[in-house]
Amino acid sequence: MDKKKEKNTGKRFLKGCLTVILFFIIIGIVGAIVMWQGYKGAELRDAEKKFVQMEKEFKEKYPQYESKFTKDLIIKIYLLRECDGGKDRINLLWDIDQNVTASACSTLLTKNINLENLQANIENDLDLLDKIENIDFGDAMDEYKEHLNK
Repeated sequence: MDKKKEKNTGKRFLKGCLTVILFFIIIGIVGAIVMWQGYKGAELRDAEKKFVQMEKEFKEKYPQYESKFTKDLIIKIYLLRECDGGKDRINLLWDIDQNVTASACSTLLTKNINLENLQANIENDLDLLDKIENIDFGDAMDEYKEHLNK
């Protein structure tokens, strides 16, 4: 009755633990991505409601410029309003999980685009709208435009 005893090296135990740890890491990463997309989607849906409201208000307030108010112009005006306050406003947006807007505002801050600078030396509202419409906001508008085009 020779039974050879196998020496327990602990390899099975180690493989099992690593598998469980790897499983939880993967679940955590997938969960974080899903959460991020959920927050981003909720923020963009909320912004879309604000765009519609702003467009309605502008068309009522400035009926003579009604044809001027395009989707892009409304997004630009929205961003200029949301970003008013510079770095302090951007920090607040990051703190309240308005990440898409905070990122767009950071882009505008680096390009030195703000409502105060744009309103300087402008005589009427139509000129201001033209100036805003012709400014390149770069990738600050990409997330909004992509969402609205879905």
